[in-house]
Amino acid sequence: MKRTLGIGIGIIGLVIIYLPMLLKGRENKEIGVWLMIAATAFYGMGSVYARTHLKKDPGIVVLAFQLGLASLILFPFMLGIDQPFSNATPALASVLSLIGLGVIGSAGGFLFYYKAIDFSGPMFASLALLLVPIFAMIIGIAFMGDHFVWTTYLGVACIFGGILLVHPILQPKSK
Repeated sequence: MKRTLGIGIGIIGLVIIYLPMLLKGRENKEIGVWLMIAATAFYGMGSVYARTHLKKDPGIVVLAFQLGLASLILFPFMLGIDQPFSNATPALASVLSLIGLGVIGSAGGFLFYYKAIDFSGPMFASLALLLVPIFAMIIGIAFMGDHFVWTTYLGVACIFGGILLVHPILQPKSK
């Protein structure tokens, strides 16, 4: 019950952080905000599923399958929406940056993520994903002139409160 409550409080904190953007309709990005919140929730559910049903499989195999399947699913949408063949050929630096982000950012990040699941459990690792928007806000403040508002502080407090409820150290020991 504590874990479910912790995850719920963390997701509510995420919604609270982005509440001003949702209420003001800032730059018509409401759909993106809701999709980001849904992605956070699905990451959490996915890690619990992977830990429960894929215990015997090595993390690298699960990772390769997950990223490969996601690529296959998104490929037709990319062709239809982005229409890449109608655009100019990208510069070599852009292609290398894309490869670097894919290998280091995505694959490397997922490897660390699965190690975190092994180390601390799926609930805590999935809740740690709620920290990503906090770091995004800090980067926005540092480099883009953004600023914290009262909902930011409340949302961050909810996220940390949820993490504290789920943290393995705070859970009763199994006998």
